[in-house]
Amino acid sequence: MQGLEGEIDTAHISFLHKWFDDEYSYKGAVTASTQFDQAPKLTVQETDYGFVYGGRRDTPDGRYLWRMTHWLVPTYAVVPYPAWPRGDKIWTPIDDRHSVAFSVYYHRDRPLTDDEVGNFHAGLVNAPELERCAFELPDGPIVDVWRPKHHRGRDFDIDRQIQRTRNFTGIRAVADQDRAMVEGMGRIVDRTDEHLGTTDVAVITARRRLIRMARELQEGIEPYAAHHGELYRVRSAVTTSGEADFHRLLASVAEDLVAR
Repeated sequence: MQGLEGEIDTAHISFLHKWFDDEYSYKGAVTASTQFDQAPKLTVQETDYGFVYGGRRDTPDGRYLWRMTHWLVPTYAVVPYPAWPRGDKIWTPIDDRHSVAFSVYYHRDRPLTDDEVGNFHAGLVNAPELERCAFELPDGPIVDVWRPKHHRGRDFDIDRQIQRTRNFTGIRAVADQDRAMVEGMGRIVDRTDEHLGTTDVAVITARRRLIRMARELQEGIEPYAAHHGELYRVRSAVTTSGEADFHRLLASVAEDLVAR
């Protein structure tokens, strides 16, 4: 959940992924509007597959930047990209303390170019640079996996000069910045001292939905989405609009959110 919750949190891009100059490996993630308004207002609409939520930011011209994200139960996130190609994330648990994350990166209208694939493998988009390794789990099994090259054991290869002058973390790639926050918490975090706020509405909704589904399963009620795969044909969206109401905006862009 620590990894998945990062995918459904739109607020953090305004600071975690912010660079202080124009040379930014994933420029689309931090637009002028995400810096103009760093406290987005979230609205969540639950669906049969999980939920879709809109993060609304004011723009300098008096309109709104909307980022629409889907959470697909139990472990999928369809994250809004400002342009094609786009990517989605799947967090698959191995045990209570380890997960395998799969990134899906695609263009709606054509195959990916060699440069786009190269950027993906180099960790310049929302996926880390990888290296193949044999990873030993605490209870003994060894799994043959692709592991992020910049990991906690290497302190994510933090560049202190970059941290002093160009971004908050000293970490270059978006995915590595995200993972540093997730792994930096520790493997399992005590949430009893946690204080969630208004920008955590999506995280709160996902937790409550999973708890509700688990209780229903104990009573013999299986998740509806598990037997209706067609529900997962959705796409995210980023748009600028004068519409302030999420539900009205959602109705106006509904066709764009359906995967063909």
